[in-house]
Amino acid sequence: MHPRGHVIGDCVIYRLGDETFELVSGMPVLNWVQYNAEKGGYDVTIERDDPTPYNPTGRRWFYRFQLEGPNAGHIFNAAVEGGAPEIAFFRTAKVRIGGCEVMVLRHGMAGHLGAELSGPYDDMERVRAALLEAGEQYALKQGGTKTYFSTIFEFGWMPYPLPGIYTGDELRDFREWLSGNGWEANAQLGGSFVSENIEDYYVTPWDLGYGHILKFDHDFIGREALESQPPEQRRQKVTLVWNRDDVTAIFASALGQGPRYKAIDLPVAYYGWPQFDEVRSLDGALVGHSCHCGYSNNEGEMLSLAMLEGRSAAPGTEVTLTWGEPGGGSRKPHVEKHEQFKVRAIVAPVPYASSVQKMKRATIS
Repeated sequence: MHPRGHVIGDCVIYRLGDETFELVSGMPVLNWVQYNAEKGGYDVTIERDDPTPYNPTGRRWFYRFQLEGPNAGHIFNAAVEGGAPEIAFFRTAKVRIGGCEVMVLRHGMAGHLGAELSGPYDDMERVRAALLEAGEQYALKQGGTKTYFSTIFEFGWMPYPLPGIYTGDELRDFREWLSGNGWEANAQLGGSFVSENIEDYYVTPWDLGYGHILKFDHDFIGREALESQPPEQRRQKVTLVWNRDDVTAIFASALGQGPRYKAIDLPVAYYGWPQFDEVRSLDGALVGHSCHCGYSNNEGEMLSLAMLEGRSAAPGTEVTLTWGEPGGGSRKPHVEKHEQFKVRAIVAPVPYASSVQKMKRATIS
């Protein structure tokens, strides 16, 4: 958290021993934690196991698999030696798969009995083989990063926001500590919202839907700024359900003489990191931003996760989002020339998938 209340990132922390922890997150949080550990004079040792693109060793300490989908629970139970134990949502347990000890985080990104599985890198292929064998009767398919991020539209997680670190003297030393070739230096904004003020892309915990776990009964960086923010200025996380006719029109524009609209990639449609598209009320007022967007096969809809002002955040509210960048597109090499398109959308709850709503009501108080 930035001292001004802007989010740098979120993470999952595993307690591996009495004084040993594993922090799993995107690069901005890893860098922020390491910086504070080094500069704060804490009695702590930091060891980095960076993601593969940034890892010079060509291997990791730990593998990490995501098991998701309607049959995830059946496959997990079949793969675990002696059968799978009951694990509450976002709780952990240790099991044996393929003769190896495996750490399990009950994850459920898509609303099913999914899990995040991790363990020593040398065990990876044995665990993978056991999972594929157990999943053969359920037509288990292997997927990559794109498949993983296609689940967030139903679940509602807004990963890796633009870290609020680029302005303010408070973090000047941190910016000078960072590498000029790192993630923070290469974040690539995309979408129809364009501002010369980088702080317009910063987010707060309320924007990401973390308001219900934000507590002011202890000290933390950014507490004072967040406490002073009036409730009416806090945006709410919502799902936007895109109008089917408008989505069809965007696809159809690829044929004929044009105009050409920004192509929609499937299942993950956003082309910036982060993606920021304008969302406006029916009277034309800017009421928020649409970020992660894509296609949900389970729901048969184009969905996006958005941050809206309270007056436009009620389910059923009609809004429009601008798809595509102004001026025919930016200089990003992966963005083709195109014209913008106004997509009608309906505000819906987060999470959108009914299975996820049921799961969270049953396991989270």
